[in-house]
Amino acid sequence: MENDKKSKYGYLGSGADIKAKSGEYYGVFSPDDLYAALKKVWCKKTCSDKLKGEWSQKNVTLGQCSITAFLAQDIFGGTVLGGTLKNGAVHCFNKVDGKIFDLTIEQFGDNAPEYLSVSEQNREEHFSDKEKYERYELLKSLLKNLTDRNFIFADNALIGRDITETLIKLGDKRYARFLADLLPDRDKTKILGVRSPDLKRYAKLLYGGVSAQNFMKDLPHKYLEENTLHAFLINEEKDLSKCVSALGEFLPFVDNWATCDSIKPKAFAKNKKEILPQLYCWAKSDAPFAVRYAVGGFMTYALGEDLDGSSMKLVADISSQNYYVNMMRAWYFATALVKNKDDALKYFLNGSLDTFTHNKALQKATESFRVADEDKKYFKSLKR
Repeated sequence: MENDKKSKYGYLGSGADIKAKSGEYYGVFSPDDLYAALKKVWCKKTCSDKLKGEWSQKNVTLGQCSITAFLAQDIFGGTVLGGTLKNGAVHCFNKVDGKIFDLTIEQFGDNAPEYLSVSEQNREEHFSDKEKYERYELLKSLLKNLTDRNFIFADNALIGRDITETLIKLGDKRYARFLADLLPDRDKTKILGVRSPDLKRYAKLLYGGVSAQNFMKDLPHKYLEENTLHAFLINEEKDLSKCVSALGEFLPFVDNWATCDSIKPKAFAKNKKEILPQLYCWAKSDAPFAVRYAVGGFMTYALGEDLDGSSMKLVADISSQNYYVNMMRAWYFATALVKNKDDALKYFLNGSLDTFTHNKALQKATESFRVADEDKKYFKSLKR
């Protein structure tokens, strides 16, 4: 390609000032913007079937050329060109108003491709290949989802006006199905499919505002993501007493392990000893996920050099029929076998633990890379 200079995403040349003709994708105004967005969504599923085995995060443009070029044509107009390589393969790039740019040339490394010939590519011919068309539609969908989220976060009026409405707009149906598989006890109609990075980003924007305060008072919430957002808002609270108060009001309404395990207040990590009395109270709650949270808190703040023997006994003495409580108890004792082996072993040797927690903790410990082979062998011998 003549008169092209190397840009951070390939050969751009005089294409630097090309402007989008379609406003469908928020924030994509130039090829540079499109490249920055696509780097976040190119994946193995959008890679050509022939090259999927070679695709990696280190070479995200591999096998993406034709679907990327036609998507760029949707946005900027112009034509899609194809250069025939020595091996017979065709590499696609774009030409708009006489200006050429190539968003996927990085796959060739430092060696610019040499073409035997260059010709205009026909969209219908390319997409008569079902596999390629499905990848093109997936890439469009991924880009739309990304740019729509960017638009939502740029709309301060929407963010402050209706939190639930914003969460619904941020939802992704495919991701909702994935979450539903992880949370089989949860009503699928109450999972929106908002990803954790977006919820954390949203919590940072809301924290300290009136809308956040009103939202946190409006319990119980309907959607999984409302609960998780609530957890992330608590995580943002830096004042220990306010954090304890907010968490105490929220825990009785927590109804799933994902939300429970998302509660990791920064204020607690800096005040390990001060939080222990409150963890004791929550450990004796009638709300199962308050108990699970307390056990997780003891595991985080009261093992290793911070060992609190009384809390270990309390975790051992908890009697619960709730699977998620006992899984956390098992996780606690597996961690204790790593950090405080002699103290924890007493509970396995004297039969203090119920059979499920006893065996599950030993299993988790033997699966840990932090446990020596000799200890793993011994732990296996303790199984009931």
